[in-house]
Amino acid sequence: MQGSINTGENILVSAIIVTHNRLPLLKRAVKSVENQTYDNIELIVVDDASDDGTNIYGDELIKRGYKYLYIDKEHSKGGNHARNVGIKNSTGEYIALLDDDDYWKSYKTEKQVNYLNEHPEYGMVYSGLDFDYQNKLYNFSVYPNEIFSGDIVKNKTFWGPFCSTITMMIRRNVLDEVGLFDENLTCWQEYELALRIIQVTKVGIIKETLSVANRKISAKRATNEFNKWADSVRYIENKHKRLYSQLDEKGIQEHKELVYREAAHRASISLGKRHMKQYYRKAYAIRRKPEYLIRSIFGLSKNTTLILESIIRHMIVLRNFKRAV
Repeated sequence: MQGSINTGENILVSAIIVTHNRLPLLKRAVKSVENQTYDNIELIVVDDASDDGTNIYGDELIKRGYKYLYIDKEHSKGGNHARNVGIKNSTGEYIALLDDDDYWKSYKTEKQVNYLNEHPEYGMVYSGLDFDYQNKLYNFSVYPNEIFSGDIVKNKTFWGPFCSTITMMIRRNVLDEVGLFDENLTCWQEYELALRIIQVTKVGIIKETLSVANRKISAKRATNEFNKWADSVRYIENKHKRLYSQLDEKGIQEHKELVYREAAHRASISLGKRHMKQYYRKAYAIRRKPEYLIRSIFGLSKNTTLILESIIRHMIVLRNFKRAV
């Protein structure tokens, strides 16, 4: 990797990229790992049954000293299985994950390694995330919320997803204790893993965007995509019902609101406006947020208001910048 300027102990980090038929994007993801300012990285690419020539590139990666693992169609079991294959074949003390269509900023590994080195009581650290729609007007950034850090279980702030897979760095001994990704899940898998992690360790944040998620305005999807997500939510709630039982009334309501809000967005893509409106009405019944009411009345999905929301975000950033100077 380029430019070793890390100040902490030179601990080996396993960077695991899962890919499937996205060779051009995979090359960008690999390049982002190669460009890290932290140099002690073990790069592992797990190819989940690609048939687009990724295997030829995989041979090149092996010659360059990286690990390339191929899962054939017969043994392909989805993204979580592929991630677990990568973790099981890694040797790093710290584990970081990346999807083939996303990429890391050059200083991600360095900053997260230094954080874990400086905070031995923290078993995981995550950061903010840039969303790239290939359009500056649409693009926006999400920063970690302070409430989702430290002793999250003690503070009862585990009612909803708070980090993305590509922003996380986890100590291996923590994964050894809580287990790997749950291969029964197709959605919210990082949230479910985080629910296990926060029960055994504190979680830290870096208030910067260190990863970039590649996004497109969602096209119409099949109904079964919504059903997969809904099944995942029910599965997580049942698996962690003891943990959820610790939530106070405020936490319970926040969890319900989040689920209804997410259901509305996913319904707008898969099921249509009628179902979307129903979920926004349910979210509004919990919290009288004008956005929910407006969306439920006029049938405004997240996609249809993306430009407006992006303009508002940019105005807020500009206002905060002017206040700072």
